[in-house]
Amino acid sequence: MKRKKKGIIYAETHDELTLKMTGYFHDHCYHLYYGKVENVPEKLLEDIDKNEKFVFIYEEDIPIVN
Repeated sequence: MKRKKKGIIYAETHDELTLKMTGYFHDHCYHLYYGKVENVPEKLLEDIDKNEKFVFIYEEDIPIVN
């Protein structure tokens, strides 16, 4: 059984965002959006801080261990 965790990472520059994304390239992490905050798709806007410049939005499967 799995549960999902949504995550948001902000950065001032594209290079900083790329560095912060390190470690989020694995088989149970799904990238929903990466880029400028001003271009975030409408369906993802509700949780976004529009005062930031760059954003990475992801969803990750977290295994439930009993």
